[in-house]
Amino acid sequence: MSKIKVLVNIVIVCIILFLAVYLPGIVSSYLQKSLEGEINYVDVGGKTYEVKYNNIWEKIVSIHKYEEDGEELETVPIAIEVTEELKENLTRHVEQQFNNIQEGIMYKFSNISKEDLISCEKYAIYSSNEANGISFWNLKYERGKENIQIVMDAEFNYIYFFVLKIKSKNAESIIKNCIKAIKSPLKESYPLWLDNIVHYFNIGADDGEYSYSLDTSVYKYPIYSEKDRDIISFNTVLEYWEADKIDDISPNKKYDDTSASVSDSRGRWMALCMTYDYQRKEKKITIEWGINFHLFENMIQF
Repeated sequence: MSKIKVLVNIVIVCIILFLAVYLPGIVSSYLQKSLEGEINYVDVGGKTYEVKYNNIWEKIVSIHKYEEDGEELETVPIAIEVTEELKENLTRHVEQQFNNIQEGIMYKFSNISKEDLISCEKYAIYSSNEANGISFWNLKYERGKENIQIVMDAEFNYIYFFVLKIKSKNAESIIKNCIKAIKSPLKESYPLWLDNIVHYFNIGADDGEYSYSLDTSVYKYPIYSEKDRDIISFNTVLEYWEADKIDDISPNKKYDDTSASVSDSRGRWMALCMTYDYQRKEKKITIEWGINFHLFENMIQF
């Protein structure tokens, strides 16, 4: 009887040793196969970090400095629920901004509605050195003869950049009216489009940290003509500088005729653009307007 107990004990010990050695591997292999192809989410409790900006011009300067200094900027999609209320609010903001812009391009936008909004995406901008978290909307509208894509700030609702495509039998009269934007309303003042964009973005305001100004100059804008196509391009260089106070700004004669500049000891240059592309045969007009950042230009897709 004692021999049987000894054998039973030996068997039990062997079973325990077997399970101790091989059971973890068997369980691990089973779990790995059962979880294969599944995505597991873990809440790490993290949250994004955003720099506080006082106005739209501070954001523009921030983005421009990163681009000019060669910093890598990334656009990160932000998940949103596109509700009817959101579409209505965005459309209302867009129309308000159009009212402030249209005088400078000499074109009256059509009245858009939330039903014309065909694409609505939100992004945040992050640099390689700092998570500044500037967020913006990438919006597309289609209404009748107009197709427009807009990059608009998500906090202050200013439009950074837009591309408007128009197809109309009245394209020739539209483009003739648009060309009036190159004219200066007063002698020695900026052309209408530039005066409008300066006031729109509040360039020249002293917000306590930055001061900006523009020099008065003579403006000659090239009109490029090809077969059945005219390209009227206004790509004006704006130079800004940072100081506590601007005492005296005088015209700077060293720049060429196509540049408007702000005296800047640091030499930071920013491109302001407005371009009319008139295709006579197709009766199509494309208008580009705004701050000429590569980041925003790359977002435009028709």
